[in-house]
Amino acid sequence: MRLTIVDSKEAGIKEVKTPELYAKGELKEKLNIIYRIYDEEWIEWLQKVFWHLWRSSISAEKRINEMEKIKVV
Repeated sequence: MRLTIVDSKEAGIKEVKTPELYAKGELKEKLNIIYRIYDEEWIEWLQKVFWHLWRSSISAEKRINEMEKIKVV
């Protein structure tokens, strides 16, 4: 799922379903489902979740340094 918060009045969630995740024949092709949210309380909650995750994430510099340590075979 991917979430896009447009502003404090609208958000969109995209969910992608692929046939590999379902029983054979249950889903014939890839399916994109888009949800639109207009409830300001839900959007406020989603914004809080985003900022909580953002603040607790590692810095880009540290992530790059760790990735450079990985040796590609």
